Amino acid sequence: MQIDPAFAGRITDGAIVEIKTQGALGDKFLYIKPGPPTATPLADGATLPVDESDIFKLLTDRKDGMARAIDLVKELHILVGSLNQDGKTAKMMSNMADASEKLKSTMGKLDSLLGELHGQLPEDKKLKKALVALSSILEKVDKGQGTLGQLINDPSVHQSLKTFLGASQRGRLMKDLVRETIQAKDQK
Repeated sequence: MQIDPAFAGRITDGAIVEIKTQGALGDKFLYIKPGPPTATPLADGATLPVDESDIFKLLTDRKDGMARAIDLVKELHILVGSLNQDGKTAKMMSNMADASEKLKSTMGKLDSLLGELHGQLPEDKKLKKALVALSSILEKVDKGQGTLGQLINDPSVHQSLKTFLGASQRGRLMKDLVRETIQAKDQK
């Protein structure tokens, strides 16, 4: 390495080089520990001994050194070993496959149900048949067909009922009873 001539006189016999770590990213630099000030300055091409204590520290440091990486590898080995113990991994994978199949089946059933609710029913489904039958009955009632249709739509039935009930006390009670019955049905 080249040394600035302004500092070359400070590097004397007995100087030692260390590899040091700097900063959070672990940048490396060379640190020269000067020798005794009264010693002779090093000649051009001289060799300095290396103090490996910082490299050793890097390898054994539990906070950010290689030893921490080795500890992590050991912990990972223990974790993988415990997952594989007694076939746990195979059981877990089997359970996940079963859960996936059940989810697929459930989603298929849900799609079918939503199709039914949106009117995309095949002709043989009970729900569609019931809705078609109910629609047919309500159309007949609305047109005045059948007994119920005539009772609801024919004003003469109302008139006959009024005549039947008459003006007697019993008639007034019957009117109140019929009125309450109709109101109760309307509220439902």
